[in-house]
Amino acid sequence: QRRMSSIVTPGSKARFLRGDLARPSPRPQGLPVPMAVLDGDVAPAGDADEAPDNTYIWGTRISAASISRAAKRFLTSFKDAAQTEESIPKYVTLVIQAVSTGENVVNIDTADMRSVDAYLYKRMVEYPREVAPLFDEAVRDVAREKSPDKFSPDQLYTARMFNLEVNRTIRDLNPEDIDMLVSVQGMVTRTSPIIPDLKVAHFKCQRCGHGHDVANEDGRVTEPEKCDGCGAKHTSVLIHNLCGFVNKQMVKMQEK
Repeated sequence: QRRMSSIVTPGSKARFLRGDLARPSPRPQGLPVPMAVLDGDVAPAGDADEAPDNTYIWGTRISAASISRAAKRFLTSFKDAAQTEESIPKYVTLVIQAVSTGENVVNIDTADMRSVDAYLYKRMVEYPREVAPLFDEAVRDVAREKSPDKFSPDQLYTARMFNLEVNRTIRDLNPEDIDMLVSVQGMVTRTSPIIPDLKVAHFKCQRCGHGHDVANEDGRVTEPEKCDGCGAKHTSVLIHNLCGFVNKQMVKMQEK
C-alpha cells in the first residue's frame, strides 16, 4: 500500500480530508505503520525528527511533524527578492489579509516553495492528500498567531497550490500520475452543480444529549458504538443540520 487517505496511527486522531481532494480506496486494516520502508524518503538534516504521536505518511519514512514544521517555516519566513529584511513575509501578509476579509483560501505559488524548499515541494506533488491538510493546519496556526484578535477557532483555512513546475496536456497523463498533484492544460466543457460533500458528521446521544463529531474517512462515517457522556451503547443519531459540509463540483475537460 503506497499511501493512505489521511494520516492515522493507533491512538492518533484522523486529519480531515479536504473537499477538493478525491477520496482514495480504503487502506488495509490492522497493518502496522512502517517506520522505514522506502529509501529516499527521509527529510533533510534537521527535519527528520519523529512525530510526537509517531505519525507517518503510510508506506514511507516521512514524518508528518517534519512536513508541518517545514510548511510553517516556509509560510512565516519566505520573502520576495524585492522585499527588505524589515518586510513582513509574503505569506504572513496573505494570511492576515484572509483573516481580515473573512476569506478561507490562501494561494501558494509553488515557484516560491521550489526556490527555498525543494523537498517540501516534492512531497506536496507526490503526496497531496497527506501534505495538503498539513499545509492547511500550518496556515491556520499562522492565522491564529499573527492575527489573534480576528482569528475564529471555527474557521477552516485552505492552502491552494498553483504554478506547478510542469504543465501537461490531458493526453500526457499516465497511470503513475494517479494520486499525484498535476497541472493540466485544457478547456472546461461541462461543470456540475455545486454538491454538498459531507466532511464531519455530528451524532447526538438520544439518552443524554451528548454530541460527538466523526470525520468522513474514505467515504465512510463510523457511527459511535458507545456514548462518551453516559456510556450507553447504540444510542447515537445523526443530526444533519450540525454536520460539516464542503462544496464539491465535477468538471469535464477536453484538450484545447
